[in-house]
Amino acid sequence: MSFALLYLLIRLSGYSGEELGLGGGFDLRFHIFLPLFAMLLNFLWIVPLGIGINTFGKPLKVALLIYIAMLIKYLVFVALYEELMWRGLFQVALEDKLGRGWKVVLVTAFLFALSHLTLRPSFWRFYNPFLLGITYSVYRWKFRRIEGLVLAHGLGDFLDRITTIEKVDWLTKTPQGIVYLISTFTVTQMFLVFMYLKIAERVDVGKEVLG
Repeated sequence: MSFALLYLLIRLSGYSGEELGLGGGFDLRFHIFLPLFAMLLNFLWIVPLGIGINTFGKPLKVALLIYIAMLIKYLVFVALYEELMWRGLFQVALEDKLGRGWKVVLVTAFLFALSHLTLRPSFWRFYNPFLLGITYSVYRWKFRRIEGLVLAHGLGDFLDRITTIEKVDWLTKTPQGIVYLISTFTVTQMFLVFMYLKIAERVDVGKEVLG
């Protein structure tokens, strides 16, 4: 689906910017810094495996241009599009039908994961987006705005593409590595979901912020 078609769907839906997660009460701590912090936590589990930066075999100046192009791609054409589509339009439409809660979170995450299977179906292309989709949808449920999700999603995808892992063969080609990959990624997402729920439950920022 193109941006033009998504724009048309949004216009036809009649939802306001606030309903789509692009307006309303705003708190920098919860709507920007919190999802960015969560994004960084997603990379902690690979640190023990040795990480580096991929220059794609190019001189530094050329690599920097590649990085800029990739950053724009993942922030605008991936993250902005997907967050508007799934956590913006689809999730709020489903909430109107079913009410806010876990059913909406799981359905949104499941369909979000399925959308990643259209080009190169694999276990990882479903499992990872499904867990991330749960985390993102819980954030949307509890904190309402999606700007921070766009930043976290885009920067996370960008860092994932330019990061190298020294022990990548062990991680992806041995039973122990695969168990480590699944368990650490799953536990990380469970922690982030728990963190979002507890912060939303305990913090006193008013209904105009958390919605």
